[in-house]
Amino acid sequence: MPVTSHYWAQSEKLVDSLLPCSLLLCLLLLFFLFVTLPYVKKKKYNLITMLVLTVIEGIIASSILLYATDYRYLRPYASRVNRSVESRFLNYLDISTLQEKKPHKDMVQETLRLPFYQLVDETTEPLIYLGKSPDYFYFEKNKKIYRRDTLHTKISFSKKVNAVIVDAKSAILTDNSFTSIGFYPKVGPTIFSITIPKNQESLSYFPATKPGEL
Repeated sequence: MPVTSHYWAQSEKLVDSLLPCSLLLCLLLLFFLFVTLPYVKKKKYNLITMLVLTVIEGIIASSILLYATDYRYLRPYASRVNRSVESRFLNYLDISTLQEKKPHKDMVQETLRLPFYQLVDETTEPLIYLGKSPDYFYFEKNKKIYRRDTLHTKISFSKKVNAVIVDAKSAILTDNSFTSIGFYPKVGPTIFSITIPKNQESLSYFPATKPGEL
């Protein structure tokens, strides 16, 4: 089934609201029938009713889960990185305050598992490489000092480049109707890799003040 914003919203309502409500109602009715079983003359009617209720609930639950198969597979990839709300029982929880302002590469790649996002290249401002310390690489941009570690970014040296090359990318929505259910139109930009001229590999740098995060 095509994953549209309508399908996603309907699946959330079915899985997070209708399914729990139907299960709760079925359990309450079954409990009532079971408790009253010793006090009724024709017990078989209660037993038949209990069986029918169980079958009906099984059909409802199976139908909902089948309809929402694609949604349930993709749901783990919808997070505070790419969405401002989180589906809850009969409501949405606002999680916009938890948004990642500077998502790293893994977050962007996880967002791309959602079929309504695509990867685009970003143009970045030129960087000047200053050098490295044991833990960070340091750069200058617009007369300000920034640092970057290699935990989520590939930083390498190459003889093929004469200036710092930054590979920055973003994940953007291919269907803007998803913004109506809280998805961000853009996740990023984030730096995937940085390539530095080989002749600058030996440079060391220790900042006098705390630099910004690149």
